[in-house]
Amino acid sequence: MSRKTPRIEPTLFGDGESHEPIVTDEYSPKESYSDERSDTAQFADSVKQTLNRSYQSARQIVRDHILASRKNTLIASGISSILVLAVLVSLLSLSEHEAIESPPQEQSVETDSPQHNAANVTVSRSHQVEFPDNFSLWATAHNGMVISWKAEQSSETKIWDIATAEGDQTCEQMIFNNGDSYRSLDVLIEHGSHYFASFSPLDNVAIVNNIALRGSFKLCGYQFSLKGSQAILNRHPHYSELLTN
Repeated sequence: MSRKTPRIEPTLFGDGESHEPIVTDEYSPKESYSDERSDTAQFADSVKQTLNRSYQSARQIVRDHILASRKNTLIASGISSILVLAVLVSLLSLSEHEAIESPPQEQSVETDSPQHNAANVTVSRSHQVEFPDNFSLWATAHNGMVISWKAEQSSETKIWDIATAEGDQTCEQMIFNNGDSYRSLDVLIEHGSHYFASFSPLDNVAIVNNIALRGSFKLCGYQFSLKGSQAILNRHPHYSELLTN
């Protein structure tokens, strides 16, 4: 509030008596201006505070909107990823289902006799070892054993097959001189005179050790000597690992 300064007015009495001076409040323009300026400052401060609160509120609203937008974007991305993954899984499941339901294609095999024609059959063989009595030992891709030898010319291509039990019964087993025997899976003839007798991978260790330690074996009516076979197998890295002490 503004402060008012008292002013003494001149007396108007002419009776010669003393009278109390009349004191009146005088308006001060300077103090009024100061009051108005104070009111203006207060109003300005009030407006400033109001604007500041409005700015803070607006800023918080914008921030909340941005955070909400980011959250919605992440949710949308997650949903899209799940949908894409679900589609891929469905396609893979459909492909596997079709593959299971598809009937296997049959391989056509020409036959000249009751035995199957194996002229077009390709057998993977490796690690050939030759023995003095004109036979060889091979290993197949699945670690099976193959005994091969050269004999009389034949027009047949398969003379024994364990799957049908048809063919030359003397090729059914490989029999060692100590009585151990191992069933052959099949016996093929290639190039008319090269015989190949295949044996199961389950018997590979036993067959290799019998070849190394026994004196002879019979197969398809032929008898083969095993003289010097142990030294030959010991020198070959593939078969030496199969030998037991």
